[in-house]
Amino acid sequence: MLIAGLPGTGKSHLAAALAARFPLIVLRSDEVRKALYPVPRYTRGESSVVYLTCYALLETLLMDGYAVVFDATNLLRRGRKHAGSLAAAAGAPFLVVVTVSPPEIVAQRLRRRIAGVAAAYSSDADLRVHERLAGTMETVNEPALIVDTSVSLDPVFDALAALLDRPAPKELETT
Repeated sequence: MLIAGLPGTGKSHLAAALAARFPLIVLRSDEVRKALYPVPRYTRGESSVVYLTCYALLETLLMDGYAVVFDATNLLRRGRKHAGSLAAAAGAPFLVVVTVSPPEIVAQRLRRRIAGVAAAYSSDADLRVHERLAGTMETVNEPALIVDTSVSLDPVFDALAALLDRPAPKELETT
C-alpha cells in the first residue's frame, strides 16, 4: 500500500492505525530522511536520495514477503508508478491511498504538531510547507482510494483487509 497526500492530511496517522490492526511494516520517508540526514535541508537532491533509499527498502521488504505501507507525500506519478512496479515484481498486492482533510483541520493538525502537542511522526512540515507542496502534487491517475482522514478510517481498513484477503480486525479497545 502506498499512502500519498500533502503534509497534515493524516498519512502517518493512517499508517499507524493500519499497523495497529494489521501485520505490516510502515516505511516512513520522514524517518528515512532523518536517518540519512540528521539535520535535513529538504533540497531536491536530498529528497532524491531519500526516495531512492525508500524504493530500495520497499523492494527488499516486498521481495521478502512483508506487507508494507509506504508513508510519504508520494506527490509524483512516476514515483507512485515505480512503487506499483516494485509490488508487481514481488507479486504483492498494491493499493494507492490518497489522504485528504478539510483545510481548517490540516492547519489545526500542523499547528499542534509544531507546538509538540500532536504526534509529528518525524515530520518537520508546517502549514507553509503544506501550501508550497500543494502546487506540486500531480493528479493521481492510478486507481486509488481517496480518504478523508477527518472522518472514519474504516474504508481503508476494509480495503486493506480485502487486499490481504482477510477480515478487517475490530477496533481495539483502549482504557
